[in-house]
Amino acid sequence: MKQLKLVTSAGPALPNRGNVTPSKAAIHPVVVDFLGINISVGSIQQFQDSMRAFSSPNRRILIKKGFPPQLVPVFARDLLVSQDEIEAAIGLPKTTRKRYQDNQLLMNEVQSERLMRIAEIETLASEAFGSKEKAGHWMSSRLNTLSGESPLQYLDTEEGAMHIRRTLSAIVHGGGF
Repeated sequence: MKQLKLVTSAGPALPNRGNVTPSKAAIHPVVVDFLGINISVGSIQQFQDSMRAFSSPNRRILIKKGFPPQLVPVFARDLLVSQDEIEAAIGLPKTTRKRYQDNQLLMNEVQSERLMRIAEIETLASEAFGSKEKAGHWMSSRLNTLSGESPLQYLDTEEGAMHIRRTLSAIVHGGGF
């Protein structure tokens, strides 16, 4: 397992409360040493901004190294979904996330890449809908055009993510996909 060098604590592990997401005050920023740079992440936007500071090859290294599981509650809060939904979208069972947190381990590269994908799509959806709240609502809504699944559920594969990108592009630019 990969060890996480946690610069400061993200606070105690938050209990998963089903569909109830913690308030902004309940989540402490996660400060992690990535490639010698301390990154404080208290929101998906801060995560995206931090990742943009790295070149594509370095982002690949970060993904392969893994992200801290303490980001799950941050993403859940910002997307207005439960931690269960984020865990399902990235393929991280709750018990595994707890073990990773308790032992200060990083998520694997598949889980980390899926988390990065969620952040990318959240940014695109926020731009398309004009607000993070509307984007979060859309990402968690079950849509007939997605066979009753939510856009968040589609992000478990790159093929699904490409479909969501095309959908958002059609929303922004008009036309079909």
